[in-house]
Amino acid sequence: MSRNSCEWVMRLYAKSGHVMPSKTLQNLLQNGGVNAIEYAKEALALPSPSYKHDRQFVAHAVITSALKLHHRATCPATKDWTWFLWFLQSNADFDTAFAIARCVDFECVDAALLIGHARHHVDAALHALQYVGMTLSEAQVDTLLSQHHASNLTAPEARVLFRSLPLSVQLKVLLKHPPAIWAQRDWLVRVLPDATDAECVALASTLDPRTVDSVQFQSSGGLLPYNYGVPSLSDVASSEAIPVTLEERVELFVTLLLRLNCTSLDAPPSKVPTTFSQQHLLQLLRGWSKQYRPPVMVFRCAEYGNWAAAAACYEAQGEWVDAIECKLHLHDLEPSSLLSYVLLAHHVIMTQEELVGLLESLVFSSVMAPPMRVAVLARLLVHWHAMRYDIEVLERHLSQQSGTNN
Repeated sequence: MSRNSCEWVMRLYAKSGHVMPSKTLQNLLQNGGVNAIEYAKEALALPSPSYKHDRQFVAHAVITSALKLHHRATCPATKDWTWFLWFLQSNADFDTAFAIARCVDFECVDAALLIGHARHHVDAALHALQYVGMTLSEAQVDTLLSQHHASNLTAPEARVLFRSLPLSVQLKVLLKHPPAIWAQRDWLVRVLPDATDAECVALASTLDPRTVDSVQFQSSGGLLPYNYGVPSLSDVASSEAIPVTLEERVELFVTLLLRLNCTSLDAPPSKVPTTFSQQHLLQLLRGWSKQYRPPVMVFRCAEYGNWAAAAACYEAQGEWVDAIECKLHLHDLEPSSLLSYVLLAHHVIMTQEELVGLLESLVFSSVMAPPMRVAVLARLLVHWHAMRYDIEVLERHLSQQSGTNN
């Protein structure tokens, strides 16, 4: 059928009040008329509340036809794509699930997300994309973030799609929806070595327990908003619905500082804010000794090779022998190893004066039980010998203390 014939038939159908729009559209489509979409536009523009199902058929036909035309890259009808996107946002006749499914079938991700946003069904759009194994571009993620859909992207039901994003994009999304950081804290701890310093600083600034914003997150009790009212949760959602404890909040923040003070050694000191420096890290480990689980923090200190921090953990718990073991750990390593370099940079080698101070405060005082004092003395003597300090100075100091005690 020629273009002029199609236009004439369209006008004829439009003048007839006895033919349903769906029947007209079927006839035009069967005859290969591209103008079927133009007729559908006109039919849907007319008010006809009594023909609800008929209007839905016409709207679905428009969506399918437009997607087919757009799929043909050389077809001149693609110039109507802007109108089609407007149609998806403004038309109320089509079924949301049908439209999203058709867009996904034709790999029109932008259109599927547009429908999800316009119909307040972004979750449905993300699930449909995830089901067929499609991914999002960073530009599409940015669009969703600008529309305040970070919580939809980080929801457990969209986790496979979310994990398909580059790490930097995932972290950007999490920073837009901080409650999801707590929910995904175990994953975050695992990927921190691959995050950049700038990303770690942003995360630490967001999660810092000393700030007002972090206190606001604590009031949520650790439960994510998108888990409320869900009758049956997936395994991921169930695990993430467990309230975050104060210990876990502190441990995650301190782990971020461990990560920053590990990689920042290769960068200028100004890269890491003063409040996240090694000195502040050690102060926090001592000051927050009752707010974290020592075994967890010691393990993470060891993972990042920060034995000064591990020693601070033990010191805060009164475990002086273990603290000294951590400080002496440097001598069990090869001098050329990266971990040795980390320890040297963190100043974990005790000077002669520091060893004398420990002898006076720990060994020759009554702050610890005798067996503990003997164990500490043994480790201090080993360290003194390993550092090749003057043995006469040690002997003189020990004899002085012995005379004083007598």
